Amino acid sequence: MNKLVYSSLVLTLVSTPGFATEWANLDQEINNLNASLTAQNATGPKMGGWVRSRFVDNSDADLQGFAFDAVRLEISGDAGSDYGYKVSFDLADGTADLKDAYATFKLGDMATAKMGQFKTNFLRSSTVAQNRLVLLDRTVLGSNGLWNDRQLGLGIMGNFETIGWSLSAQNGADGLGDDHKIAAKISADLMGGGIGKAEGAYGANDGTALSAGLAYLSDDGANAGVGETAIGLEAGLTMSGFSLAGEMVDFDEAGNTPWDITGSYLFTQNWEAAVRYQDADDADNSTIMTLGVNYYISGHDIKWTAQYDTIDSDDASLEQDAISLGLGVSF
Repeated sequence: MNKLVYSSLVLTLVSTPGFATEWANLDQEINNLNASLTAQNATGPKMGGWVRSRFVDNSDADLQGFAFDAVRLEISGDAGSDYGYKVSFDLADGTADLKDAYATFKLGDMATAKMGQFKTNFLRSSTVAQNRLVLLDRTVLGSNGLWNDRQLGLGIMGNFETIGWSLSAQNGADGLGDDHKIAAKISADLMGGGIGKAEGAYGANDGTALSAGLAYLSDDGANAGVGETAIGLEAGLTMSGFSLAGEMVDFDEAGNTPWDITGSYLFTQNWEAAVRYQDADDADNSTIMTLGVNYYISGHDIKWTAQYDTIDSDDASLEQDAISLGLGVSF
């Protein structure tokens, strides 16, 4: 009987307006706390990076042994009020080499800007993260110092439906001199939802995706003060485990137009084969052929890459053959 009385009393107290209000207030406080913790987690710094090393055998250059490709550490986050940041270092040579170091901020709803040290957005093969490449090395064009080296400056980028654009001004080859490196790029997803943020077919969007880009760069302080102007054209396709990417750059002062094409096929869930041909368009008719295969243990985050490179040229001193085996682990 007492138990029934106590139970009735508890039910009566809980059902009164005062207790109902207190429970509602408690629920609201819990919801506010959850929202606060979620906001803190969203705006807090995020740390990541990757370690990649390789074994290389190049008898023509008397090289055989192990080397780091990268020991990368990245820190990024949202500082609040539509501002963010990214800082990265590479420790491969035993010292902290500053890579990216910039702050970001929004310009309305359709554009974002960044100020600090960053890569020039000229070719996709240069801006794809190193741990997301389909082969151990970038293309020769993707590695070109005119746009692959990081420099201080201001960049603005945005998207309008399937069209992306960017514009940047950086210090350029003469540093703090009055000649700046100016670059502009426009790209379009012509089919599908874009070819993704990695090279190759692994992790690409379902269905067929086709993208293309056109870029312009001018640096009056480059090329021993003579200046350099370059126009780049690129295209990429992913379809049913197959990928194809090509690029070409016209160097105005040098007067040559090197180009390359890379294809890959994901023949099982964890294995992808790739082939690349590069034409330097130089006086020695130099070309590079690369064959590679990736074994994905955890996507691009953990993968082995075996690669063979051969350089053919009218200049015999440039001809080389190399075999490489690389392991990359991202965190």
